[in-house]
Amino acid sequence: MTDYPIAAILRSPAYSPNHIGNDAAILNDVVSALRRRGRKVSVYTERELQQGSVSERVIISMCREQASLAILREMEYAGRLIINSAYGIDNCRRELLGKRLNAAGIGYPPNVVGSTDSNHVPELKALGIKRAWVKRADSHAQHKEDITSVYSAEEAQEIIHEYFMRGITSVVVESHIEGILIKFYGVRGTPFFHCFHRLSPGVDLNFNSEELHDLCSRAAEAVGLDVYGGDAVFDPKEKKLSIININDWPSFAPCRPEAVKAITGLIQTKINRWSKTKK
Repeated sequence: MTDYPIAAILRSPAYSPNHIGNDAAILNDVVSALRRRGRKVSVYTERELQQGSVSERVIISMCREQASLAILREMEYAGRLIINSAYGIDNCRRELLGKRLNAAGIGYPPNVVGSTDSNHVPELKALGIKRAWVKRADSHAQHKEDITSVYSAEEAQEIIHEYFMRGITSVVVESHIEGILIKFYGVRGTPFFHCFHRLSPGVDLNFNSEELHDLCSRAAEAVGLDVYGGDAVFDPKEKKLSIININDWPSFAPCRPEAVKAITGLIQTKINRWSKTKK
């Protein structure tokens, strides 16, 4: 085993709305598992990263603050191993996500992306977008109000104006996709994949979980994530799966023990491969 000390960086509480404890739990459990395997792991906050306290060459990161990601991008460019990649985390911002997925041939809801100081009603009407989701695009969500359901272009514009007044600079308005919402969790390059829906027990959606796993893996690869989660929608009439969101390092709350094993194995594998390039 190549002995590279590891830095584990906790997510800033501002970027864990309603999930502060769960987000910390998954990282702490991974840290404990790595230590049991003989790895030296130190835990830091995003503030400590920004203050220059992180010197380790291997970093597992739940960071989402732009200042943190800028530092991690520089470290990654200089040759350090960062899991997840800071570039991948940045690609999860909603103003980039749709573009990345569409470029990879992965369907994404029709949407309009733009600044909050503009009138987007004509664009929304031209696309035929009525029921939609208005989402903060300049950063990851920090409050539940950063994602809002609307039922007309005019209502969407009202929310966009509210975002502008809150200091949010850009927004995406995504068309609502009808169907059953499915939550998913995955670790790319491993067999681990977990998904669930909130229908009554015993209801059979009759969708192919292997197909969903493949779709989510391709989406994670498209944005550059190894540890990921998100939301998909299954249309039972059309038998169609669509990804509507993917994000970096979720809490894995419904499947944490299994996820910890997969994430720990992934980290070990990536360190071994990376270390060979440093000799």
